[in-house]
Amino acid sequence: MNALANQSISESPSHEELHSLLVPVLGFAEKMGVSPEEVLKQMLDAYLAQSEKCCNLKQEDTGLSDRQRVVLSFLRKGMSVKKIAEVMQISEPTVRTHIQRIRDRLGCSDLLTLRMKES
Repeated sequence: MNALANQSISESPSHEELHSLLVPVLGFAEKMGVSPEEVLKQMLDAYLAQSEKCCNLKQEDTGLSDRQRVVLSFLRKGMSVKKIAEVMQISEPTVRTHIQRIRDRLGCSDLLTLRMKES
C-alpha cells in the first residue's frame, strides 16, 4: 500500500494499480487463514481512521496559509487542479505545491481525504 500512500494526491490510482496491489495482499491473507473480507475491512478501517483524524482538525489548528485554505475550499467543491489554477490565476504546478503542503500539514494521504475535511 506504500505505492498508493506515496502517490501524488492529484492522481488517482488506476484499476490495474489497485488490482496489482490487492491481489498479493489477499493471496497472502488467504494463506494465513484470514478471509479477504476481513483484510479489506481492516484496510478500510485504517483508511477511515486516517480520514477521521484529518477531518477532526479545526481550521485554526491546521496552520494553513490563506491561499492554502482557498485551495482546500476549492478541492472540497470538487474543482480540478486546472480549474483552481485558472480561478486563482496561478500555475498548475503552484496549485500542486499548495496541495502537497496542505496534505503534509493535515496528514492526509490523498485527495479524497482532503475533500472530506470539514471547514
